[in-house]
Amino acid sequence: MGLSVVQSLLIGGGKAADVIRASDIRKSKEYNDAFNNFIDNNVGALKKASAKQSLLTNRMKKDISQIINTYLTDRPDMSDKVKSEIANTIYASHGYKLDNVNSDVKSRLQNFLLANPQKSAGDFNYVDAYITNTKDIKSDRTLDQIAKKNAQEIAPMPVLDLKAKAAGLGRYKESALFSPDTGKIEQDLLSATGYKPDEDIPEGPTVQTAGPVADEMELLRAGNLRKTAENTLLQRNKLLKDLQTGEFGTDQINKLYNFQLGLAYNSQGLKVGQDAQGTLKPNEFGPRTLDAQRDSFQFLVDRIIGAKTPSQSLTPYIKTQQVRNDLAAIAKNIKPVIIDGDKVKDADRIIGRIYESNGARYIFLGENIQSIKLSD
Repeated sequence: MGLSVVQSLLIGGGKAADVIRASDIRKSKEYNDAFNNFIDNNVGALKKASAKQSLLTNRMKKDISQIINTYLTDRPDMSDKVKSEIANTIYASHGYKLDNVNSDVKSRLQNFLLANPQKSAGDFNYVDAYITNTKDIKSDRTLDQIAKKNAQEIAPMPVLDLKAKAAGLGRYKESALFSPDTGKIEQDLLSATGYKPDEDIPEGPTVQTAGPVADEMELLRAGNLRKTAENTLLQRNKLLKDLQTGEFGTDQINKLYNFQLGLAYNSQGLKVGQDAQGTLKPNEFGPRTLDAQRDSFQFLVDRIIGAKTPSQSLTPYIKTQQVRNDLAAIAKNIKPVIIDGDKVKDADRIIGRIYESNGARYIFLGENIQSIKLSD
């Protein structure tokens, strides 16, 4: 007896269902294998990058904070965020290594002391010596953001396009009657990998730094000049003491002027060398050279006016003819200030300065002491 139509359809439907179920099982296995392979291939790298970023962030926060506490605590003119930016620039420009920062500080301090023999380490400010645009720096970034940004640049997270991967995995589940939820697949990938892309942190402000420190030969030369300047300072101070004893001659007046002049050249920031007598001499000339000469002569005159009267005389030094001749001989080599022409009036004159009025040059010694004429 033959099968009924209904029986035939039932039997046919059962076989089709079995085929569909087998296909689903195969696709499900392929999907799971592809999904798991993706996770296995990326989770290790993600965890490694995340751990490295965390380690770097914490270390950098600590190091930047140390730079702030060492070099920026006495700067009430700066906000905490600006301090963090400056400290980060110092840190980053030295390879994110505090030892390199410390070496640079030592070198710049040495240069400062060599160039400024009358100053001490307490006068040195590393931030001002290294950062050249402190007044222009503005920032809204926090220390956490700065450290995180550094860490992301050094150890970036792997870039994963989970949306594209979800679309690819979805094809394993796709059929004529079924469209997979790729959004759900993407969320599953996100949960399984723990993937977090790098944060979008803004760039910091432009912070300008000074150039490299001088080389060893230049430092050696500067060291020799510093020793000369220190010796010059000692000799000048000894002459000032001698001046107060009441025994002071022409040679001492010239030495006092030259010693003070050498120190003035150095303090003006002029490039200096040494003459045969070991006195500091300028290697460049211009307005600052003239300023040093005028200031040094004024220093000399001021000290002589205030000096003790010579022991064998009742006449103050400044009124003795020999001293006046000695000062005149020095003054003739210094450019005078022109009354009216240099916008200086008689009332503006400074004791110890050399002036010229209507062709006549003189050293102004105040209202109570007769000026020293340099020309008729």
